[in-house]
Amino acid sequence: MNRENRFISKWRYRVTSMVRYRLLFLTSAPIFLTLIALFGITAYWSVHYTWQSALVDVAERLNIVEDKIESLQARQYDHLDAFASSYEFRTRLDHLQTHDEFDSWVSSQRERYSLDYLRWMPIQKIDQPNDYAQMATQKSFFDVLTRTQAVAIDPILSDHAEVWHQAKHINETRALVSRTVTAVYDFNSKLLGYLDGGVLMNNNLELVDEIKSTIYSSHSYKGTVTLFLDDLRIATNVFMEDSYEGRRALGTVVSEQVREAVLERGEIWIDKAFVYDSWYIAGYNPLWIGMAKRWASLTPGT
Repeated sequence: MNRENRFISKWRYRVTSMVRYRLLFLTSAPIFLTLIALFGITAYWSVHYTWQSALVDVAERLNIVEDKIESLQARQYDHLDAFASSYEFRTRLDHLQTHDEFDSWVSSQRERYSLDYLRWMPIQKIDQPNDYAQMATQKSFFDVLTRTQAVAIDPILSDHAEVWHQAKHINETRALVSRTVTAVYDFNSKLLGYLDGGVLMNNNLELVDEIKSTIYSSHSYKGTVTLFLDDLRIATNVFMEDSYEGRRALGTVVSEQVREAVLERGEIWIDKAFVYDSWYIAGYNPLWIGMAKRWASLTPGT
């Protein structure tokens, strides 16, 4: 009898314990599932918000870059327009001896107006006057000069434009310039010629560093700014990590994915991109070159 009672008590205890554990599980499971769901949702929105915030941040910095470039080009136009209207310019033009002599004096004024080249183009020496007339309708614009065109302006300009293409092992000899052409008239509104001035973008490290300091003023950001001609980096503060001398990644190319989107389809790219040897969240924006759309870009990356 005692054995039967012990057996019954044992099974009663087991059944009671099993019911207790089941009740505990049934009451606890929703709580644990809710906690897991909340953790997953929090993690998702944290990553999503951080990513979207980073994209918005780069987009804003890309807009700042565009505003900075527009400001620089507006100042460039104002400088050249002021020079064309200056008393000294008008006086020398009125007492012109030879166009070559006058052009030499004009060229000597380029540093005063923060230009890399400045020249006088009398109407008599212009082979294609319609081209200059069209360029003079724009205030300042980007243009690509061939090596021949750059040498014709100034051989030193051509030399400074060279960028070694690291993939093709050749020199990129084209020059990307921010260009301003101003028509000059006499007091009877007769066209006398044009002032043609510009700032070279190739190897213009001062420009990209200035823009970087503007959009990444905080030391907590390690962003970069790059200027491209087609898919080639011609001015950048991206450094080559494998360089002991802290060389910049001049002459390296943009990723194929970005090239297809921006260069071939003309899209603005704001997304992650492989920049030389690291992943960045970057913005790329195609620029107008002269009257045709080619590709150059001042590109911020975080």
